[in-house]
Amino acid sequence: MDNVQESVILPGRAFVHLLDAERILSADGVERIVGYGPDTLSVDGELSFDMIDENVIERELEQFNDLVDAINFYGMRRIA
Repeated sequence: MDNVQESVILPGRAFVHLLDAERILSADGVERIVGYGPDTLSVDGELSFDMIDENVIERELEQFNDLVDAINFYGMRRIA
């Protein structure tokens, strides 16, 4: 647990209850903030079969921006 930061972002599709994740990730005595990020960072094959390359890239950039927003949000909660 030495490598786990004070703010942890789980994938949006993670099959774990938030309170359970906080309990597990704080078991070493370090209280950690846990939150969810975007579901994925790439477009699933089933969704992209009728998309042009530009649409796929646009969608992936949106999901990456969502991840950056989550990092900024959960990272700033510790400071406040």
